[in-house]
Amino acid sequence: KPPGRARPGSRLSQSNRSYDIIYYSRDAAPRRDQDKSDTKMNRILLLASDRLHRERLADWLSARYDVLFADGSEVPPLAFDLAIVDSGALVQHGEWLKARKDDEFPVLLPVLFLGTSEELSQQVPQKYWLAIDEILSEDAEQIEVQFRLGNLFRTRHATLELQLEHERLLYTSKAVESISDGIIIA
Repeated sequence: KPPGRARPGSRLSQSNRSYDIIYYSRDAAPRRDQDKSDTKMNRILLLASDRLHRERLADWLSARYDVLFADGSEVPPLAFDLAIVDSGALVQHGEWLKARKDDEFPVLLPVLFLGTSEELSQQVPQKYWLAIDEILSEDAEQIEVQFRLGNLFRTRHATLELQLEHERLLYTSKAVESISDGIIIA
């Protein structure tokens, strides 16, 4: 059965906790609202407990991004650039998300919590709170979701660029150092 369309203002609550592995690809049509930063990194790992809400979100997000799902307790071994989680998924995958964020450091691997701060504080152990970079209400308008995702992708891209520049500077510094060592010896 194909996923339903997400509507502006639709609520995304949680009920069951099963996961399916589904890969949604962006269509090949050009998007006029897509900016340069979105084209560089666009893979979202969607960890939402409720199947219907996952499908609605994936349907809406897949028009602009590649969307990956977890399969039960297993998360796909594929790379992603941003994760969207709800309280059930954060409880189930919190340790894994923290480890992935640590592996990516100093590059930001953003995690967007779908729910309220009350849900976070009441349903999720405090040790997983540090994995969250943003909180987004389930009844947020699509324009707010677009802005939040855009900001998180731009921040990730900026940290990736800084990391690459840092590596280039280290390489250049070592090259200059080896050249100056050669000059001193001669």
